[in-house]
Amino acid sequence: SAAVDLHGLNLPCAETALRAWMLRMKMYATRGLELRTPGCRIITGQGHHSEGGEAVIKPMVQRLLDGGLGAPLKYAVPANNAGVLLIRKEELLRWLEVADLLSDGYQAEGMK
Repeated sequence: SAAVDLHGLNLPCAETALRAWMLRMKMYATRGLELRTPGCRIITGQGHHSEGGEAVIKPMVQRLLDGGLGAPLKYAVPANNAGVLLIRKEELLRWLEVADLLSDGYQAEGMK
């Protein structure tokens, strides 16, 4: 699907789910399968149910998208929903060409 919902997951599970989703997107791209949507959505939630009401999933996702997965991936946060990150199809396809999601240097945030 062109969306991954991390809302409600704990931090290690959310990171694992995001990485698995990105690997699936990369698999589609390397097999020549077409992404038929104009873009993708990563649903993080706004943190209302987190301890202290502070978002924990969104900052982790932003760190990964800002270069924690090997190459930065451009995204936008819609003004009407701070709990969603939007990625344009063109940006995702460009990123999938250069990202190394299976690098030996990978170590999940909560797994160090």
